[in-house]
Amino acid sequence: MKSKLTCPVCDRPDIEGDICPNCETNLSSLRILSELPVMTQNVPTKKLDRANLPFWVSVSIGILLLTVGISLGFSSNYLLSKEQQSIAQTSMSTSSPVLVERTTQSSSAQSQASSKDSCGGFYYTVQPEDSLSLIASHFYGNENFWSFIAQANPKIQNRENHLAINETLFIPNAVESCP
Repeated sequence: MKSKLTCPVCDRPDIEGDICPNCETNLSSLRILSELPVMTQNVPTKKLDRANLPFWVSVSIGILLLTVGISLGFSSNYLLSKEQQSIAQTSMSTSSPVLVERTTQSSSAQSQASSKDSCGGFYYTVQPEDSLSLIASHFYGNENFWSFIAQANPKIQNRENHLAINETLFIPNAVESCP
């Protein structure tokens, strides 16, 4: 004996056949499903409640998130500094400094240094990652000539290894290039 169904389309109850006599909906699939045996399983369902989590789980998750955040910060900072360094090296190797003759002296020490050790020169603006030896290597072809730049710029004495970005330095001409 077939079970009685209710039509899901028009809600007509007590249909014994596979076709609804009211709206002609095919109920064969619904009938097959309704005749399947019902199986129940006793699977305990435990709802996750944040309030019942052990304290160490919450702390562990917090530490993990903090570690990931710090790692991402350091790695992005490292990548940005490498990118800036490559940009600075590219701009330093591709751009030539503007040559400006030194016409006025701001102090007597600069006047004495430039008149003794050089015959003119030009001004150079310090770029990121610059050092005196790097600047000397770029302009003189020898990084050991950094002392000529230091002598021509008394304002950097006692801080030769700590140049400020955008600081202007006087680069004296090499003695060989003097007339």
